[in-house]
Amino acid sequence: MTDVATLRAMARLSGVELPDAELTALLPVIERTLAMLARLETLPLTGVEPAAQYRML
Repeated sequence: MTDVATLRAMARLSGVELPDAELTALLPVIERTLAMLARLETLPLTGVEPAAQYRML
């Protein structure tokens, strides 16, 4: 679970200062995004070809 202190530290590392009220408002969005990413990590992708690849010429 993410908290305001963690968001504040991440924002400062990015060079952004946000008031606690804004960080608190962002918490539900961050939590939903992290939950979606966790669900994506559980998808069975064995044998699935990537949609795009980066190749050096």
